This record gives sequence, structure tokens and C-alpha cells, in this order.
Amino acid sequence: MSEGRPIWQRDDCPPWCDGEHRDDDHPDDRIHAAAGVGVPVTLRDPDSGEAFEDQLEIALWRRDGDRRTWLHLGASRGNHLEIATPDITAVLDELFRLAGVDAEAQLRELARAVARIDDL
Repeated sequence: MSEGRPIWQRDDCPPWCDGEHRDDDHPDDRIHAAAGVGVPVTLRDPDSGEAFEDQLEIALWRRDGDRRTWLHLGASRGNHLEIATPDITAVLDELFRLAGVDAEAQLRELARAVARIDDL
């Protein structure tokens, strides 16, 4: 985050915000965003059935003035999901169940962390 607070900014930056905010930011760019993390994945194109290597970008973001924080999952071909942070635990629970992973303790810890995200 830059020194000082832009005139449009209503909320303090959450601790995970890695954005550079300026007075002249376009209204669509007035967000708090974490630095994205790229994870190598193999994806499947649902139209062609083609499998391809890609980077899945994972990041948190929140529009300034909004209380809802989003988890962004995006790939290079423009495909993306944005999941409200309170729903992350339920999604992971189902993914772990499908994968046969016993992750109950990890999910409890994750649920506590996710519950704190919107409070930051």
C-alpha cells in the first residue's frame, strides 16, 4: 500500500492488501487485493475435452467500502471463480471428502482463519 490514504478510500487496508492506492484510481480499481499465488495445474477444456497445463491464480480481494471478501481462482483462458470467504470451508470440506482426505482438524483451523478474514 502507498503512503497516505487516497481521497476515495473508505476502509483501512486489510493486512493482506498488497495494492497501491492512488487518488486517481478508476472506480473499478478501488479494491483491496492480496498478491496472487500461482499454482501449476492441469485443466480440461469442457468444449474440446483437451487437457492443458496452466497456472491457477489464487488471491483474496474486497471492494473498498464492502464488507464481503472474495477468494479469486482464475486461469489464463479467462475462466475464473470468485467464492465468498464464508463459503471456502464448505467447498474445501467437499473437495477433501471427494479426495478421501480426512481433514477435519485442518478444516476446523481453516474455519477459524476464514471467519477472521472479514473482520480484518
